[in-house]
Amino acid sequence: MASTTDKLILLLAITFRVFIFNGSVKANGVILEDIARKLDTATSVVAWAMALQNGVAYMIAPLTLLIMDTVGHRELCVVGGVLSGFGYIFCGFFMDHVWQVFFAFVISGFGFGISALTCYIVLKRYFDNESLPKVISVVFLFDYLGVAVLPLLLQYFIEHYGVANAMILFGAFVWNVVLSGVAIKNQPREHNNIPKVEEDKTTRNTRTLLFFKEKYSNVVTLFHHKNLIVLLVMEIVGYYMFTSWA
Repeated sequence: MASTTDKLILLLAITFRVFIFNGSVKANGVILEDIARKLDTATSVVAWAMALQNGVAYMIAPLTLLIMDTVGHRELCVVGGVLSGFGYIFCGFFMDHVWQVFFAFVISGFGFGISALTCYIVLKRYFDNESLPKVISVVFLFDYLGVAVLPLLLQYFIEHYGVANAMILFGAFVWNVVLSGVAIKNQPREHNNIPKVEEDKTTRNTRTLLFFKEKYSNVVTLFHHKNLIVLLVMEIVGYYMFTSWA
């Protein structure tokens, strides 16, 4: 059972991740026109690239479930944090074509996505069923704080360092998502004195098949939702409007 200190550290780290994730979505609107002007393209095109950041973050959930137990919760969150900031830093160094913007925000969305789902699953490990909803409610309050603060931070960077350098600095700030992984303590492996029984080829194949069957069932569950297409369209259009309006 995790100690109170461990719970508090994890809660603070995940709260900061939520602050960064949702704040960065709103902050994208600050650089929207600058990127469109630099690339001589329509703001709607850039807005779609930014909307993909969030779309990918949610759509990556099935893949995250598939690799989570194999890679490890802590490692997955750290990798997600690195990728989250990498997208912005990539744009700071390479932003000559629209496809580079799409690539960068897809990578960033991938990073945000794998760290987000992993964090919520880890919360379930740290908190019981009674306190978990309260904890998640507190965490989500920082959605709005991030939305209020991060656009101002990015605007400050732009005014003092220019668009390219501002994106590099902002990406470095986004790298703080890594903290949500660092705060996770991997579960100790169970050791016992039961001797290993050598498995034959058929048994190994059966175990492998059952493993992938379980993971596959987790992945396809999402696609069984009868309103999946409607929800996806609403989510993408909603974030498109949210980013453009900013």
